[in-house]
Amino acid sequence: MPWDARRIAHLYRRAGFGATLSQIQTALNKTPSQLVDELIDAAIALPPTPPPVWYDWSRVPVDDYTDYDQESYDHMLEMVRTWLQGMLDNGLREKMMLFWHNHFVTGFWSYRCSAYLFSYYKTLQLHAL
Repeated sequence: MPWDARRIAHLYRRAGFGATLSQIQTALNKTPSQLVDELIDAAIALPPTPPPVWYDWSRVPVDDYTDYDQESYDHMLEMVRTWLQGMLDNGLREKMMLFWHNHFVTGFWSYRCSAYLFSYYKTLQLHAL
């Protein structure tokens, strides 16, 4: 089994969400073990996502919100965009977060609390690896 661009691209798809041509070409100069170690080390070294301004808002009292339904929905969309951007930027960590998210499933519409949403995201992020 030769270490070639096809195998490198496969590794990047399995350990993340793909690779650029530049990343694949750079990886050709590394052994498989070196590349895997670099991907893991990079994922471990990533800082946590900074909390949004609403990370500790509570529904009781609702003083934190002016329109609870709309604002909590907006917060959920913000977290979706944050996670999707993380998938593009951070590969392995977000791939592992997605793995654990599929095992420890929650549904925003069940609890509808922005603080719980960010807490869940943060927990996955901190313990994914």
